[in-house]
Amino acid sequence: MSRVDAGSPECCVGDENGMPEAPAVREALERLAAWTDPREVVSMTESLRLGRARVDHVSADGVLLYLPSSQNYLHAAVDDAAARRVLAGAARELGDSVVLFADADHAVACGYAEESITRYRVCVYEGAEPPSVRGSLRIERLGVEWLDTVAAQYDGLPREDILRHLADGWVYGGFDAAGDLVGFIGEHDEGTIGMLEVLARYRRRGYARELEGAAIARMLAAGRVPQGQVVLGNEPSFALQRSLGMTVLPGVQCWVC
Repeated sequence: MSRVDAGSPECCVGDENGMPEAPAVREALERLAAWTDPREVVSMTESLRLGRARVDHVSADGVLLYLPSSQNYLHAAVDDAAARRVLAGAARELGDSVVLFADADHAVACGYAEESITRYRVCVYEGAEPPSVRGSLRIERLGVEWLDTVAAQYDGLPREDILRHLADGWVYGGFDAAGDLVGFIGEHDEGTIGMLEVLARYRRRGYARELEGAAIARMLAAGRVPQGQVVLGNEPSFALQRSLGMTVLPGVQCWVC
């Protein structure tokens, strides 16, 4: 078993200074690659490869990653008992941190109350070429000056996190021929596509598909795996993912908070 202090700079994948991967990171990537279905843990693999996550725990039981920017955790374990041991082996007190479980049943096994659990399925784009979408929008990165507009439309993150995502260049807006913002899309700390929002007066015109199609294209161009999380019951979003060629994975995952 490898335990790494989450405050150690060695926990991150090679940074801008070209530091090599730490042994714990290599072990975590190897274990995730050997998962029953590695696509189910793609957010963990991608967050490591992007240098956004630190290895808190890695062993035959599973992997626990820490995202310093959001102070959230990503959890994957081989079974219920292992899930409990992985959490018990955390390098720090989890407190009120959000934890993303690669198997929703493990959250229950770890004692989380049902009302704290939000279940979702992972969607992964497996094509080599981006989906074909209409190119009616001008899509540009949004800066921090768009904070009020984005925060007024999107309530899935605290305002301070939206500001951080804008500052990091993760949020893109779509503008129509008149130069008006019709919607936006971004990504979350674990590297998943998210924050997709089309302003009410512009809905049902295909803009959501165009925004996400562009996001998939950007990720492919950067050598990344386009992926997202869709909450169970959100059938319009599942339909959108399938229309873009996303594979909806069968496993049920969750986040708890």
